Amino acid sequence: MKNDKENNLIWLSQVHSNTGTATFCRNQCESFYKLGYFDNIQILPDPYVPTKLDNPVLQKMIETKLDIRKSTVIQVMWPERWYATIAKRPKWFIGYNAIEGTKIPYNWVQIMNDDDVDLVLTMSSAMKRMFVENGVKKRKLFALGHGVNPIIFKPKENDKTTRFQKPYTFLYVNGWRTSIGRNDRKGPEILLDAWVKGNFVNNPKYHLYMKVNMVYEQKRDYFKDIKQKVGYDVSKWTNFTFDTTDYPVQELVKIYQNADCFVAPTKGEGWGITIQEAMACGLPVIVPNNPYAGYMDFCNKKNSLLIEIEREEEVDSRLMGHFYSGSKWHIASTDDLIHTMRWCVQYPQEAKKIGIRGMKEVVTYWTWDDASDRLIEELKRRKMYYDKAFKI
Repeated sequence: MKNDKENNLIWLSQVHSNTGTATFCRNQCESFYKLGYFDNIQILPDPYVPTKLDNPVLQKMIETKLDIRKSTVIQVMWPERWYATIAKRPKWFIGYNAIEGTKIPYNWVQIMNDDDVDLVLTMSSAMKRMFVENGVKKRKLFALGHGVNPIIFKPKENDKTTRFQKPYTFLYVNGWRTSIGRNDRKGPEILLDAWVKGNFVNNPKYHLYMKVNMVYEQKRDYFKDIKQKVGYDVSKWTNFTFDTTDYPVQELVKIYQNADCFVAPTKGEGWGITIQEAMACGLPVIVPNNPYAGYMDFCNKKNSLLIEIEREEEVDSRLMGHFYSGSKWHIASTDDLIHTMRWCVQYPQEAKKIGIRGMKEVVTYWTWDDASDRLIEELKRRKMYYDKAFKI
């Protein structure tokens, strides 16, 4: 082991934006700090932008300055960016890499296999397996998994509203670049197809709430996009909410708590933080039964509602970027989605039991602190962490 008895961490990534990656970075750094696994933590935003956070703990980490040669670096960025950091000779270099699909660029394989890369973190066991299939050495990889904060994300307390006092609400919380219509990875058009084909539209017994993150989309006429590119005039739907508000987490959790069922017809998912958040709030979740999806680490036929995959589809890299060239996504069955949504409406108490079962599992095994524990144990195993508990 390299001679330094301090465990210092430099976390090199974005922490400021409204993305799943930034959510992971913020929560994981907070967990490390709370558990005291590192003597010092520095957050170094990448790409560098003036960053100021409301969270005083995270802001303190941004203001901390550490010697990279005496620190472990975790860089949450595509591998092309890793070499510039490695050239500064960190004590240990850990790269974090994520992409949804079945293929990765060949140069990524070369970089991840480089001797100067001490460890590569993946979101999930499914992504680790996909990297190995593409040529990355298995010993280089560790499936970390992500987490949820059970103090914030939890079922609604003392809810005495009966099923018949409000419409059965299906919730979608994810991104959608409406400018590319049916080509978005999250599969929102699959949900709209099911809403139309399943005769849910304008029926007061049901409600579809789409809380859409537009971080990757410019402000535009979203309804016009949907009409032109998907084929539906959602402005005429009376039981439909399209919400693009960027809520603080304390408000976002209320949206989960007021729903009855969470639907994520995603075509490819590295992990699925919003799926996990919905489960922590006690919602039954409907997700595709996709062996390449990260959420299969915590979703199964007992705690989730798994729908069939209808077909594979090659990603249009002209729209999604060259990183996806040759990769495939898995398209969920619209008919099976309709069948499953109808089952939830017909048997709401049974669906709720599935949701409670899922909630108990994610808050027991899949919190941010659990992820911290997993990583530290792996670093100890690889002798990349100075375990003071066993040193004199």
